[in-house]
Amino acid sequence: MAIRTIGRPPLADRLDLPLAPGPPCLPSPAYDAARRQFRALDAVEALASEPSAGPTVFLTGADLYLPGSPFVFGVSLPARSTALVSTFRLEGEVARLASVIRHEVAHLLGLAHCAAPGCLLYPASAPADIDARGADPCAACLGALTRGAR
Repeated sequence: MAIRTIGRPPLADRLDLPLAPGPPCLPSPAYDAARRQFRALDAVEALASEPSAGPTVFLTGADLYLPGSPFVFGVSLPARSTALVSTFRLEGEVARLASVIRHEVAHLLGLAHCAAPGCLLYPASAPADIDARGADPCAACLGALTRGAR
C-alpha cells in the first residue's frame, strides 16, 4: 500500500506514515469551476492510471464532491486499487486524516459502508462524524474481511 501526496496537502507531513510524491496537482478536467471543487470520481479515475506497484491512496488538499453531496472526505475505486483522500474539510485534525485513510483502505480491501455508528466503515458527512466513529472495523466488517469482503 502506497500513500502518495498531490502537491503539499495540509496535515500530510504530520502523519507517521511513509509518503511518496504523486502528481503535482489533480487533473484539471475534474475541476468544477461553478462549485470550486473537484469531481471526486473523475479525479480518482484519472489518478488510477498513474503508474503504481499496488494499491495506492492519494492525498490532496483540494475540496472534493460527488453528485448529490456537498463534499466528500474521500473516494475509492476498489476495482482499480486507488483511493483519493482530501484534507480540505478536516479542520486541521491529523487524527481525522488517519481515520479517513483507514476508511478508504478498508474500501480498497472490499468492505462497503456499515450501518453500525461505531464502525470505521460508518459513512461521515461532517468532521464530527469522523470523530464519533471507531478507529477499527466492527466485528461484522472484520468477519467480512476474513470471509473475502462484502
